[in-house]
Amino acid sequence: MEALLHGLARIWHMTTWFYAVASCLCALIIHRWAGCADALPPTLSESTATLLVNLLHSIRTVTVFLLGFFLSACLNRWWAMRNDGIGSLWGSMNDLSLLVASYFPRDDPEDGLVRERLLRWSVLSHELMYKQAMGDENLDDLVQCGLLEQDEQQVLQPLPSKGQVVWAWASSYIAHLAAGPVDQGGSRLPFPVTTMPAMQRLCCQARGAIGATLSYVDTQVPFRYMHALGLVVAMHNIMQAITSTVVIARALCKQNYITASVEVLCVVFFPTVFAGLLNVGAGMLNPLRSCSDTDFPRGAFSYFMLSENRGFHQGCLQLQNKWFSGSPSNKVASSSCGNLS
Repeated sequence: MEALLHGLARIWHMTTWFYAVASCLCALIIHRWAGCADALPPTLSESTATLLVNLLHSIRTVTVFLLGFFLSACLNRWWAMRNDGIGSLWGSMNDLSLLVASYFPRDDPEDGLVRERLLRWSVLSHELMYKQAMGDENLDDLVQCGLLEQDEQQVLQPLPSKGQVVWAWASSYIAHLAAGPVDQGGSRLPFPVTTMPAMQRLCCQARGAIGATLSYVDTQVPFRYMHALGLVVAMHNIMQAITSTVVIARALCKQNYITASVEVLCVVFFPTVFAGLLNVGAGMLNPLRSCSDTDFPRGAFSYFMLSENRGFHQGCLQLQNKWFSGSPSNKVASSSCGNLS
């Protein structure tokens, strides 16, 4: 669907120059043939030019109205994927990392393994979401960058919805931390009766965010709507070419070069803008491809996710013993508040 939309947009964009060149050439031919305004045929009279201009303005109004709705729908879809999809995934990831850093705060290999594994899986699910949207089944790059291990790749490779499967891993791992065998690193989660459901709820929210984002990618814009929109844009561009031909020809015959110049700008500007708006709208339908300027910055998002959540971990590690050594910070805060008052 998106390839079709981009193809149509490119075709319409190329034909805009054809409309402009054809209109100017036809106007020059008519001017060369007629020579003066009195020699123009009746079909190019003042009343005909006025009728064409009025008809063009009516078609342009409808075109702008329909393109406005189309761009609004595309922008709302784009923002929903960013805010309700990736934003919800990012928020659930941050909340989970915050809780994990609080429950496993020690600077030792055991707690560090828990923190890094859940963080790595979280960012991995974000990367896999993009791969699913692009239909990319190659996971070697994720192994090379350290987000995916070899045994995990073998498990994920044949499975669908790989990004959501990762959150099933995270939920199972949290259950293991809460009630698993002690000799295998289980039963380490504090207050498991309350903490395990809270953490698993965040896993469910993250999985739902990925599913909601991909539902937009997998749902096509109705073909009939796009066909009608394309037909209206094509009708406008053709009418613009015809009207500009008549107006430019009459202006040249009357030696009114300002009017001719303005009409040349119109025949270039309006078809180009309408084709460009179609192209922009089509580009926002799937911003998970990371190949155009309207797509989400996949690599930047993953980097910020890792940096932000590792900041949670480092913050807890550096202050984990502060509350056991008295409360001098409270005295400082009290003194500062007194100065402010």
